[in-house]
Amino acid sequence: MSPTTELIASLARFSGRCRDRGWFGALFHVGVCQDIAADVVANQNAIRDTAYAAETYDREALRLIDEVLADGKVEQSEIAALKKARSLAAKSAECDHDASELATVESA
Repeated sequence: MSPTTELIASLARFSGRCRDRGWFGALFHVGVCQDIAADVVANQNAIRDTAYAAETYDREALRLIDEVLADGKVEQSEIAALKKARSLAAKSAECDHDASELATVESA
């Protein structure tokens, strides 16, 4: 179980306890924490999606490079494929940067 899943489950259990015992002040704060946890999940999913996009660009770039290098020499006609591979690698680097920005936690 991921730490986020564990946190959400713990908050749900505590929310139920607060509701059962009539601790409505605490229940309000648990609800706030549940909203924050939902934001964390959305952020983690954005990181996952960005990382997957980077992986896709990397794999396509590798495929193009392997295709060009398959015969051991680079022909002039294959330069376009290498340029596309370079462009894909640049897009992947941008996605990597975006994922690292999304994953950055600022101290309070």
